[in-house]
Amino acid sequence: MKKAVLILTVIFALGINGFAIDDDKKSVQTTTVKGKVVDQISGEALTGVQVKIEGTNLTAYTDFDGNFVIENVAPGNYNIQTTYISYQTNVLKEVNLNSVSNNCLKVEMKSVTSN
Repeated sequence: MKKAVLILTVIFALGINGFAIDDDKKSVQTTTVKGKVVDQISGEALTGVQVKIEGTNLTAYTDFDGNFVIENVAPGNYNIQTTYISYQTNVLKEVNLNSVSNNCLKVEMKSVTSN
């Protein structure tokens, strides 16, 4: 009886490990997009700009140096929207984000008072 229980335990343990391995193979690879947002005329970094990947719930805000990072993005083509008070909303269209290349952007925003 002890041999049967031991054999069933080993088979059950191997089965669980097999499922874990299969789950790892099914995991979706993601990428990271990062960049800097600056004023179009002065080149000055803009703090607190909202950077949103349209069609997702992924959003980030720029830090004191104008830098942002958005992680866990599924590879694909996206529109990336930046919004900031007193600046025109900016949309980068069809940005190709993939897991192989360095997804680094420089976004220049135009003040609503600029000509």
